Amino acid sequence: MPFAWPVSERGQTTLEREPERKVSVHFNSFGWHDVVGMVGVAMLLGTYFALQIDRISSQSLTYSLLNGISAVLILISLLYTFNWASFIIEIFWITISLVGLVRWMMRR
Repeated sequence: MPFAWPVSERGQTTLEREPERKVSVHFNSFGWHDVVGMVGVAMLLGTYFALQIDRISSQSLTYSLLNGISAVLILISLLYTFNWASFIIEIFWITISLVGLVRWMMRR
């Protein structure tokens, strides 16, 4: 049996749709976990900026620590407002930071 589009009483093609969901954002409900996440984002961006202007080395202890701490802070905020994509990237960010810490310790 071939596919047939649903037709309305007037002979027009119709498609079934899910009802639209309304999303409301309340900026006045900024919780402590949001503040923790924003601090993590600020640290991460600051660390990356410092790297780009040669104020920090990618092989330094400071770089790995700041990246790891930033990822943990963002991860804490994700526990309250979960998002799979962000969760996965933060897990990898923490893992890569740990690799950097281990490499730093091995160089000492």
